[in-house]
Parts: sequence; structure tokens; C-alpha cells
Amino acid sequence: MLVIGTREDDAYRSSFLSYQRADAGKAAPRYFDHLDWDGDGDSEILLEVFGASTRWFAALGQRGGVWVQTFQDPCGTPTG
Repeated sequence: MLVIGTREDDAYRSSFLSYQRADAGKAAPRYFDHLDWDGDGDSEILLEVFGASTRWFAALGQRGGVWVQTFQDPCGTPTG
């Protein structure tokens, strides 16, 4: 499970949750890096995702104050 929080005033709120049931195949994400690769002034997050026998990358971007997955490398990714 991966949880990302966003600061609001004096507290944090959950703004991204990645969870996959074990019977759906392994897809364990970890934070890899962040940078502003699209030049909009906001950082995006790069995740490294570990499967049972492969690994791949996924990207998160902010939309309306929450993080959403904007890209996932199709190599070895489970469906769903």
C-alpha cells in the first residue's frame, strides 16, 4: 500500500492511495523521485512498481488537489 498526504493548513489529508488485493497480482509501488517534467511549475511523482517477477514505472500528477496516476509503463503491468 502507498499513501500520499497533502498538507492543508495545520494538518495532512490523504490525497492518493494505491492498494491492490493480493489475488489480483503483485503491484507494490514505492516513491522513486519527483520533478516538474512537464514544465507547469508543479512537481510530478515517479513511482517504481514491483510485480512478482517484473518492475515498471508509473507517474502521478496533481489534478484538483489530489494525485492521480497519469502514466504507467505497459511492460509487465497487471491489468486492472
